Amino acid sequence: GLVLGGLVFLTLTGLLVVTLYTAFRNTSELLEDKSRLLLDSLATATSLYLDAAQAQVDYIAGLIEHGELDPDDQRRLYDILAAGLAATQQVHGVLYIDARGWMMTASREPDGTIGRKLERWKDDPQIAEAMAAAVAREDSGAFWGPPVFAEGVGTVLNLRRPVRREGLLGLVVAGLTVAQLSEFVASLESESGQNAFILYDRDWVLAHTALIQDFEGLGPDRPLPKVTEVGDPILFGIWSEGWQQRRLEFGVGHQSSFGGDDYVFLYAPLDDYADMPWLIGSYFRADEIGSQVIRVFQTALIGVLGILLTMVAAFFLGRLLRTPITRLAEAATMVQALTLDRVTDLPRSYLRELDDAMRAFNAMVGGLRAFALYVPQDLLRHLLARGDPTAIASETRDITVMFTDIVGFTSRTERLSAA
Repeated sequence: GLVLGGLVFLTLTGLLVVTLYTAFRNTSELLEDKSRLLLDSLATATSLYLDAAQAQVDYIAGLIEHGELDPDDQRRLYDILAAGLAATQQVHGVLYIDARGWMMTASREPDGTIGRKLERWKDDPQIAEAMAAAVAREDSGAFWGPPVFAEGVGTVLNLRRPVRREGLLGLVVAGLTVAQLSEFVASLESESGQNAFILYDRDWVLAHTALIQDFEGLGPDRPLPKVTEVGDPILFGIWSEGWQQRRLEFGVGHQSSFGGDDYVFLYAPLDDYADMPWLIGSYFRADEIGSQVIRVFQTALIGVLGILLTMVAAFFLGRLLRTPITRLAEAATMVQALTLDRVTDLPRSYLRELDDAMRAFNAMVGGLRAFALYVPQDLLRHLLARGDPTAIASETRDITVMFTDIVGFTSRTERLSAA
């Protein structure tokens, strides 16, 4: 029983270990693929949303650089700015900042119309800073500036495209509000209940559901709130102490605890969108992705219970095999001692091989009992004790034979039965 149970244990345990290792490996790879797919979908959708603004400023700047649009034709300049603004719903306003000190703005009004504004910018430090940054770059590539706060509008992301033709002519700027970006990011939240967000320089919140409406406390000196200020208790603890040691084995992110529950943060960088790094990501409860791992553990538990039950069955199977074999051995020992009167018929077995052995043994015992009626048992014991096949070989001896007869034996037996 122990041998059979041990063999079953070794075989099934080895198989279970290989199966569980494969299951854990596959589960880990699937979770990694799932997390990367989630981040890729968030990053791709956000990039498409933002790239529309770049296509807009590139088109307007290209018209000016190729001489197809004269900035001094302010009516046509406004028409072009307004047309571009109408084509990109995510953009709140488009500006052309002329290097000579004036700028034209086309922006969305609260009633949905596109307003026009022409003003001087020389005394505006934010515009002067933007022009200085364009001069310092010495190329015509679009670049994102830091978020700025505009009264009546809120925090605005600005994409800047220098216009160059034998020097810097001006700057085309597309402005996107943080509120609109937050609303877009919130629309990307999946059915799993993830909470999408974009962080600016890791500690500042650039897009979040809390920023869809007016967020109190923001101003020119503080255009964005910190992660600890948006009122999201889970996001509050994203960079809590020791987060580096809680990195995920799959995907890009880490795990943190809040209120006794574990949460998974997944995030990825958004490159080429600002002077400081952007981080797009989401968070959700760990048990939402832990169900796959739990199923593997449940499978492991079922496998262990199966091994234990099989070992018990193998043990009792061994005992089932041992009992008839032990009876056969004990009966054979009695036969060896020629105590045939003590040998009882062995019971039949459900196992064919053992049943054949039992029937053959019972037949042998019956034959020995019949044989013992005619051969002295002392002679049989003597021969068996010798244990030598040559013990029954013929040999020459001087012996005495006495013949006797019983008077009237023949006629007497003729009248008796065979028994």
